[in-house]
Amino acid sequence: MYKFSFSAFSEILVYSIRYLPTTLILSFVPSILDFILGTWLAFGEYRGHKGCKYTRNLLTLFSKCMPMLLLLFVAYFVIYNSLAWLNQRFNFPIGVQDLDPIWVALFVLTFDGVGFFAQTMRGALISIGRGQLEAAYSVGLTTWQGFRKIVLPQIIIEAFPNLRINVRTRIMLSALAFTIAIIDVMNSATSYAENTGTFIEAYMVCAVLYWTICTVTSLVMILTEKRIARKTGFLLRI
Repeated sequence: MYKFSFSAFSEILVYSIRYLPTTLILSFVPSILDFILGTWLAFGEYRGHKGCKYTRNLLTLFSKCMPMLLLLFVAYFVIYNSLAWLNQRFNFPIGVQDLDPIWVALFVLTFDGVGFFAQTMRGALISIGRGQLEAAYSVGLTTWQGFRKIVLPQIIIEAFPNLRINVRTRIMLSALAFTIAIIDVMNSATSYAENTGTFIEAYMVCAVLYWTICTVTSLVMILTEKRIARKTGFLLRI
């Protein structure tokens, strides 16, 4: 019968925490970029731009049909082989050795999530109707002013429950980044376990750290949602 080692668990936990910043970068940078790009696409569609609608549909379909692991591998080998070819053919200043794989992971995680974030913000925009922006025009506000002061606070309140789910999904998908040689929480814990044979302890460390990140993130987002609702005067959607 396997005996769980708390000392090994503690050692792996201390070792893995050193790489926690990498995991946080892989989790939150794509989430922020996805929110900005998704909101931009959704608002463009809200104003009747068909290009934004087609782009959102294409990105959403692509994300639903392409496994994240496969997307990481394809992007990794395409980008690295393209850089090698450019460097050899045209003496391109950026070579394979200059590109950190974390940039590939950030690109893939962002690309995969834009469609889902845009879908979330589109639903929030539909729920508040078109009259809000027209009311902004009637009092002399520009499109940007009306969006920032009237539309955005309302759609954030509407979209926050789904945004929390999308952000947690980015956090969990970031664990796949170790497959392209990025040293994050998952990679550091499993690498340590390969040398000591303490795989159960390593996976328990990963579970605790990812659970903590997701829980803290959800609590922060809930508090942020309440603060925005209190500051703007819009009611929370329970």
